This record gives sequence, C-alpha cells and structure tokens, in this order.
Amino acid sequence: MSWNLERVLYSQFNTPTDILFDGRFVVVLDADGLHFIDYRNQQNITQDNLLGDSNFGLSTSKTITVTGTKVAYFDNHYYVTNADEFNTLTKINYATGIVATISLPEVMNSNIAPINGKLWFSSKGKDDLLDEQTLYSFDGDDFALGKIPVRHQQAPRYLATDYRGNVIVTNFNDVSISKFDSDTITHLSDIRLSREAYFIKTLSDRTCFVASTQGVADEDEDYDRTLADGSTSNSEFDTGMLYAVDTVLDTQQTKFQTLGKIGGIADQSGKLWMSHNRELKDDVKGIMRLTLSNNQVKFTKAYEMKLKTDPASTPPFNWNIEEGKFFEYSYGKCIKTETYDYEYWNGNSVAQATVPEYFFCIGDGYLQGFKIESMYTTQRVNIQSTAMISTGNHDYTGD
Repeated sequence: MSWNLERVLYSQFNTPTDILFDGRFVVVLDADGLHFIDYRNQQNITQDNLLGDSNFGLSTSKTITVTGTKVAYFDNHYYVTNADEFNTLTKINYATGIVATISLPEVMNSNIAPINGKLWFSSKGKDDLLDEQTLYSFDGDDFALGKIPVRHQQAPRYLATDYRGNVIVTNFNDVSISKFDSDTITHLSDIRLSREAYFIKTLSDRTCFVASTQGVADEDEDYDRTLADGSTSNSEFDTGMLYAVDTVLDTQQTKFQTLGKIGGIADQSGKLWMSHNRELKDDVKGIMRLTLSNNQVKFTKAYEMKLKTDPASTPPFNWNIEEGKFFEYSYGKCIKTETYDYEYWNGNSVAQATVPEYFFCIGDGYLQGFKIESMYTTQRVNIQSTAMISTGNHDYTGD
C-alpha cells in the first residue's frame, strides 16, 4: 500500500541555503559550494510497483567551490552573494567556474532578483537625511539606483517582478509593497496590505501573491497536539497571511490564512504549492497546497507505505507494512521545474524523453523533489499475487 507518490528524488547536502532552476539543472548552494543536479535521467528508471524503496538518489553533475548564501541566474551566469547581508557577488560560469568577484556600492540586505535584463537588490543602510534605503540594479557592467520612499527597516526586503515591466519591493514598516519601473527605477506606487510583507511570487499569468512575515502568535482552540508523554497541548502558531495583489489597480485582493511563514511558493495548474514553518502533529513541518478555484488548503507530509517480506517467513510469505517518509521535515526554499523535451542515447539510437514538472525543496540537509501532479492524491493498493475472497457460499480467486 502506498501513497500515490511515485518516488522522492533526493540528494544530501551540507546545510543548503538556496536553490534555483536554470532550465536544465536544479542548482543548490550549500556550505561546500554550488552544485548542479541533472535530475532528468531518473526518468529512465523502472520502479518496482510492489517491493523495494522507490526513492531515487540524485547524482551531482558538477560542483563549483564557492562561499555564499544566495544565488541568482542571470545572463547565462550564476551570481552568489558572500553572505546574507552581502557586499560582493561571485560571478560563475558553468563551464569555466568563477569568472569574477564584483564589489557592490554598499552592504545589501535582500534577495537578488533577475528582472528585465538586470540584477536587483536593496541596501541595508539608509540615507540619514531621508531615513530611506536604496534600490539598486546591475546590468552586468554598471549600477543604477533609486530611493525606496518608505522608512528604513531592519528586516530583509524581498524583490520580485510583476511581469508587467515593474519591480516589486516588500516594505515591513509601511505594511505595503512598492512598485518601481524597471527601466528608470522610478517609484510608481505603494500598495497597502493588512500585514507586513515578507515574500512575493508572481505567476506566469501575472497574478501576484504576497506572503506576510511572522507576527504575534495566535491560539487555535480547535487544534490539539499529542505530546510524547501522551498528554495533549494546544498549539500556538503564527497564522500569517497570503494576499493576491493586483499590480495594475494597486489593490489587495483575496487574502488567505497561510498557517505559518512561507519559505517558498511554486505554482502549477491553478494550485500553489508552499513550504511553510508551521509544525504539524509530531513536530513535523509540512508542505501545503492551495487550490485557487475554491480556496481549499491541504497539507502533506508525503508518507509512503511499503510492503516488505518478513525475513522469518517461508512460502506463503508473511508481509509487513513499513512506513517510509521524507528524509527530513524542515522545508525551506522551494521551486518548480518546468517541463521540457530532450534527446538522449538509449544504447542503440537517439531517443526523445519528456521531463515533467517537479517540486523541489531544500531543508536542513537535503534536496527533495517529486512529480507535482503525483504529490498529493489518494491512497492506492498495489497487488501482485494470487488472492482469494470469500463471501456467502462462494470463493473468488484471481490474480
């Protein structure tokens, strides 16, 4: 018996901090460097439908030694920050390795976002006269800048595009997001929210979602946890909010309770897959799926049930049901890989294969991924034997 999850693709890393998809590789940055994982070859592995471990270890195609915490892909190169609060970028080429080290105008405290042919980031420090921070763009050669007309904040900012030619910036102190023209860095408007913005994800249809930061813990009177000693305890957690934002009308639209601080959002077929920091039962963090058509939220810990032969048994065998799980439950940043076709040599001729969409997530020590369409469905039972069912005066035997 198993959950309808074909296999978990996984690889172990040394405290991974960032992840991206460059069109071919899943790229993971950890304490040892930048790792390139070609996950597509797992498509040719035949899964045993009844026995054996369906999880599949991914191999690393290449590792480039570099020290940093954040990575962005821009103009066929990878840019790695030297720290969370960074003042240099290491420019990396897949074929040749480190190309250059770029000194920034000042210390930055944001993600690095490739938007409309430039890299974007914002300053940690402030203009003392205006009490404002600076928004920077970098085209590969030169820097340009503009002021964020909101009071200076200590929390890191997050930058993203709205796919309408604009850069969107989170504002903690102003409980809003700011919109800038990506060509001129002209401030266009501020969009007021109900809670402090932390993370932005714009879908391919230009729907913009903004997640809030952690706030005051709220007590859920309907949610009890069973502790290790058998007692029960009410759980306190940060609800958080997720907003759909219209960046044309500059308005906040639908808002969802996110049940935790979101670490990443991936979109697929009218659904948002989100990693979050709320602990479910057994102190396990989860991944949730929001169906946009009906606002339904579901969680998964992606359990897998496996049938194993009892070593002490003889034919007819006794079977034990073992529970398999993810390798870890601390889910951090996540991405969705796009589907694409590629050619490969099958031993006799050139063949074509299609790689489906996958959801990948990093945690404290692992990269884990799985087919998105198979990630959260119903249970199924795989039978590969002769069975008999008795009812009334009749026995039914079949295979």
